Amino acid sequence: MKFFLLLFLTLALFGEEKKEPFVLQIETHDAISKAQKLIDENKIEEAQKLLLSVKENKKIKKPADLAYIRFFLGYFYAMQESFTQAIDFFEASLTYNALNEEQLESAYLYLVQLTLEQGSIVKTLNYLDALIDITKKPKKEYYIYKAKIFMQQQEYKKTLQALDNACKNEQTHNVDLLKMKLYAHYMLQENQEAVGEIKKLLVLEPHEKRYWLQLSSFYTTLGEKKSALASIDASNIAALNLQESEVLLLVGLLHESGIPYKAAVVLEKKIEEGVVKKSSAMFERLGDLFLDAAEVQRALFWYKEGTRISKSGALYYKIGRLCMNKQDFECVVQNIEQSLKDSKEDEAQKYLLLGRAYYELHQSKKAQSVFEKVLGDAKYQESAKAWLAFLERQYQK
Repeated sequence: MKFFLLLFLTLALFGEEKKEPFVLQIETHDAISKAQKLIDENKIEEAQKLLLSVKENKKIKKPADLAYIRFFLGYFYAMQESFTQAIDFFEASLTYNALNEEQLESAYLYLVQLTLEQGSIVKTLNYLDALIDITKKPKKEYYIYKAKIFMQQQEYKKTLQALDNACKNEQTHNVDLLKMKLYAHYMLQENQEAVGEIKKLLVLEPHEKRYWLQLSSFYTTLGEKKSALASIDASNIAALNLQESEVLLLVGLLHESGIPYKAAVVLEKKIEEGVVKKSSAMFERLGDLFLDAAEVQRALFWYKEGTRISKSGALYYKIGRLCMNKQDFECVVQNIEQSLKDSKEDEAQKYLLLGRAYYELHQSKKAQSVFEKVLGDAKYQESAKAWLAFLERQYQK
């Protein structure tokens, strides 16, 4: 058994008059000193006999001696892992109301540990409360110990109360305690409070990826996706040691939160680092993000990179549309024709775009031929008819 306690043994023979109740008789002092020596020499049975005999010594009558003998017996049995006997003697030592402050604190500390070891949670908490009451300046560790017990008992409100007491007057935050608070708030479904704890953790450990992911999750639960990641600098996210799936999750959250540029920067960096595997589809997604962020040139770059990996009709179509916006009509023709070869999807729209490009390049016959291919499409035939009528008027001039 590992004790977290330090035993304070006070064997003062002399002292000021105000400490008189704690001065030991010669018989007590000599017996305890001899017992300690026997323990040090691993003569456990002899030490036990000596301690039990001094307990029965009728000459020893002072409360301080009677209390201390039982206190030392509690210590002795605790070291032998005879927990029930140790508890009995520590409890007996308290009945004399004669232990000095250090001994009293040690007795309660042992009782806390021993009763917890035996699973007597109610007794443990009672002794912790008593320990806090008798201590002039209770150590924060006492409250932390209470918090851990309450956490095990799934009493999360009490856990938080104990942790608040532990952190009272603390100038700095403790990572482990903040994690306990975060978990308690999470179990209580106190999402707003959980967000507050995560923000404190991020100040202490800004590169811990799980905090950013948890923050995103809590904000999403609160319905505040935009707030979730709006305050996160993209370079900080990109610096995190994320797995591919985590990168894509963050990218998605950033995009949904209306921050496509940050999403694009993160994805671009992680592709360059090799965290996210290069593929035509991933380059297309990156291009889409830059396009949503009105970064047309960077969108075009990544769409074109995508076509180097795979002849994607969708990518050629997107490039063609961007070229039309730039009034680069030869680029439109080149990419839309390639897109039509690779994919029949959105065929009517592609023909309309191609026809417009041919018209702008003064190739009206080709434009007419292309528009005629759209006449069989119920959705876009009216647009095709309008263009054909326009071209007819142009011929008549």
